[in-house]
Amino acid sequence: MSFESSHMASIVVWKDDKVLCCKNDAESAAWEFPSDAIRQGEAPLAACKRMAEEKLRCRLSTSWLLETLEVEHAQTSGSMDCFVATLVPGHEPEAEGYAEVGWFGRDELAGMAWQPVHERLAATVGSLWDQLFMYEHL
Repeated sequence: MSFESSHMASIVVWKDDKVLCCKNDAESAAWEFPSDAIRQGEAPLAACKRMAEEKLRCRLSTSWLLETLEVEHAQTSGSMDCFVATLVPGHEPEAEGYAEVGWFGRDELAGMAWQPVHERLAATVGSLWDQLFMYEHL
């Protein structure tokens, strides 16, 4: 069996002590953080900014790399660079490229159904919440 290799980028958007989560399919119970494939020649952070503009109709402000996750499922393997970001003041995400978007607090993350790779990211975000979202960073 041959695997296709992919490189993804994901953003954990923080605002008012909540993070933005999305559903790709209205019928699915599984949530994820906004993510997309990185295009050839595109830097991971540039992919996040492009994705925010295309799929969420908003712009990112402060951002930094949180971690890189190895991804392996079905016939795909690769990595996902995960960034933490805030929004440019006055920008609110819209569900342009998603079936649903919502803001969730730390205590809600553990009880949500997640896409498999995003489940690991949600656990990291939940466990590092105070360190990630200290106001001095943002």
